[in-house]
Amino acid sequence: MSLVPRARTDPGGVAMMPWTLVSAGLAPVSLVASWIVAGFVQNGNYDAVQQTISVLAGHAASHRWIMTLGLYTVGICQILTAAGLAPARPRARILLAAGGLVGLGVAIFPQPPHGTAASHLVWATLSVSLLALWPATIGSRWLHRPIVLTVRGSMIATGGFLALLAWLYAAAHGGGALGIAERVDTAIANAWPLVVVLAIRRARARGQLVALTGPPATSDMHGATPAQRRTASTTAVPNSSAQPDRGPVRSESRTPST
Repeated sequence: MSLVPRARTDPGGVAMMPWTLVSAGLAPVSLVASWIVAGFVQNGNYDAVQQTISVLAGHAASHRWIMTLGLYTVGICQILTAAGLAPARPRARILLAAGGLVGLGVAIFPQPPHGTAASHLVWATLSVSLLALWPATIGSRWLHRPIVLTVRGSMIATGGFLALLAWLYAAAHGGGALGIAERVDTAIANAWPLVVVLAIRRARARGQLVALTGPPATSDMHGATPAQRRTASTTAVPNSSAQPDRGPVRSESRTPST
C-alpha cells in the first residue's frame, strides 16, 4: 500500500492534493488566533488599533513566540497550498509559494526592541504585495463559472487587494489605525487561497471545472460554454475508424443466352 496521498482528479484531468484544503484553511485561522492570543497575554500598553502584529513577534514583546509560531505556520501553509494546487497555472502556484517564503522571512527577521529594522520591513512589504497580486494569475478564460476562477473574478479580487494595500500604505504613513488596516489586509489575503480551493472543489463536484491551465479537451466538454463547444466541434479531428473506401464498384452486364 502506497503511503503517498492520492490526488483527486476532476473532470478536466487536473488534480488537487488532499492536504490542500487543510493547509489553505489553517493559514488564516492560525494567523488570526495568534494575534488574538499574543495580544491578550502581552504585557504593557499594546494598542491593537495602532500597532502592527509584527510588534507582537518583535524582540520587545513579552510572549513573542506565540506570534512567531503563527507567522511560521502561515508561511508553511501557503507553501503547502501552492504545492497541492495543481489545477492552477504554474505561475500562480509559484507566486503563492513565494508569498509563503517571504512570510517566513517576516518571522525570521523580527522587529528590534526599538524602531523598525529595514530587513523586517522589506520582507513584510514583499509578503503583502505578493499575496495581493497572486489572485490575478488564477483566472482562466476557459471557465465562465464559478466567478472566483474566471478572469473577471480574478481581476476584481486583485483590485480589492490593491485597494487594501493602498489603505495599509496610507495608514503606515500617518493615516491612522495601522493595526486595523494590517489585520484586515493580511486576514483577507491569507484567506483567499482557501476561497480558491473551495471554488475548485465545488466546480469539480458540479462538473463545471474543465481546465484552468489551457483549452478543454474536445472529448470532455461538460461544463464548457457554448462558444467552446462550437470551437471544439469545428476543430475536432475526423474519426479515422470509419469504413474503409472499397473503391468504385464495377457493374458487369450479362448478355442473356439465346
